[in-house]
Amino acid sequence: MGNLDEKVGDLFESSTIIFIGLIVGNGLALFAETLIARSLQPSIYGSLALAYTIALLSSRIADFGIKDGVVRMVSTANDLGERTHIFQHGLMIVFSTALIIGIFLTSARGLIGGLVDDPKVSSYLIFFVPLVMLLALRAVAFGMLRAEGRSLAAAIARDFLGRILPLSVLGLGILLGVPAMGAIGYWLSVSIIVLGVSFVVLHSRYPLVKLLDVDVSRDTVFRLTRFSLPLAMSAYILILLSHLDILMIGYFLESNQVGYYRAIQPLRRASTLLMTSFTFLFLPVATQFYENDNISGLERFYTVSTKWLAAGTLPMVLVFVLFADDVVRTLFGAAYSPAAPALAVLVSGFYFRAIVGLDSEIVKAIDYTKIEFWSAMVGVIANIILNIYLIPRIGIVGAAIGTGAGYIIYNIVEVVAIYRRIGIHPFGMNNFKPLIVTTIIALAIHQTTTHIKFGIIGLAVLGTLFGIITLISIVATRSLDETDLLFIERIEDRTGLDLSLLKKKLSS
Repeated sequence: MGNLDEKVGDLFESSTIIFIGLIVGNGLALFAETLIARSLQPSIYGSLALAYTIALLSSRIADFGIKDGVVRMVSTANDLGERTHIFQHGLMIVFSTALIIGIFLTSARGLIGGLVDDPKVSSYLIFFVPLVMLLALRAVAFGMLRAEGRSLAAAIARDFLGRILPLSVLGLGILLGVPAMGAIGYWLSVSIIVLGVSFVVLHSRYPLVKLLDVDVSRDTVFRLTRFSLPLAMSAYILILLSHLDILMIGYFLESNQVGYYRAIQPLRRASTLLMTSFTFLFLPVATQFYENDNISGLERFYTVSTKWLAAGTLPMVLVFVLFADDVVRTLFGAAYSPAAPALAVLVSGFYFRAIVGLDSEIVKAIDYTKIEFWSAMVGVIANIILNIYLIPRIGIVGAAIGTGAGYIIYNIVEVVAIYRRIGIHPFGMNNFKPLIVTTIIALAIHQTTTHIKFGIIGLAVLGTLFGIITLISIVATRSLDETDLLFIERIEDRTGLDLSLLKKKLSS
């Protein structure tokens, strides 16, 4: 019990830091995306976003699943020399693959522009070719921060410096009357700064000069690729699952429709924001539980984290789903209002990921990575079929349905596979009772406020209100147990608040 409590406490402390960083980072990112969308016509924004998406997908292919292989192997390595050796080989592999893919994109950009019937895409794409290399190297370096448990450094790199400094590049482009170039500069500088800060933070243990002095080991390359190859294959499939909607909208519809959808696409993070903060430390800790043959501890760790993921994510999801019109109008202006129904559908579908918890991290922790590929394959097939059928008929809402359904199917297959493999799942009545109560109350509030147009302050008040209702629902439905009390104790430690009355109430 003590070991589990310590791990859950570590997860909470790390997640608190990461979550604060994510709130700030995603807030700044949303501000930047809002500036980009507002400064460009939807058609131009659509072409630019399509080129960026192609480069982003290419970088995921170049990553080759190596970042997760590095995290897992470093988490179980015994000494610094072995960790350095693994880090070196991870960087070497992704550098090679990114170089090849970058050359291909440069030579094939005209063909790509023709496939999506938008010549502006090929013009913009040349500016994004360096992004392939930057994102691939950044993934491995950031993975090392994760393996080292450097949550504060990760937050500074990705969510503070990695957002604040690029905003100045974007602002300069807008002031000079070249917002498209400002957007390109923003996206490139985000990766440059995160990569640079990651290497600076890691320098004391992993000096850059030492990292460049690689003694190539076929065995290390083989072990990394053996673990990462199934992840890479599933990652390629997940790439399609995440971004196929943009590509297929670009193929079937006009560029302005791409612009509408791309504007609201980042808002789906509302469903996974807290999940990302938990992910940072979850895989190393879950791996340790499994390696120590502590399956019961792993199940409790999985279940309690899922409970807080689902409950913590729900308030923002309810705002984005029930008040989608107000969210889109407030953030992007009336010109992007056609995207509101797609936003509601997309966020709803993505919330299922919070309900099932970090199933993908469990798959990696128990070294059952091949199921990642097959579950992703089933999800993407469903996504493709739905997109082909729905996008020509109902437009970007069809794309949102296809993407959401694809992720739901993917997660269901993984959860079933995990249960069949080691007999654990993240579900329990205590997970669902507060969600049901809060949702019913939120629906009632929505029905009584349909005549009101909410601005940014009103939406923030609604989110806060739903958060309070969620906490009250957790207590009122008696959805806490002994492990959950540890979270409250950690909140006391971190904030200095006296929550003894609450703990007494919950333990009674």
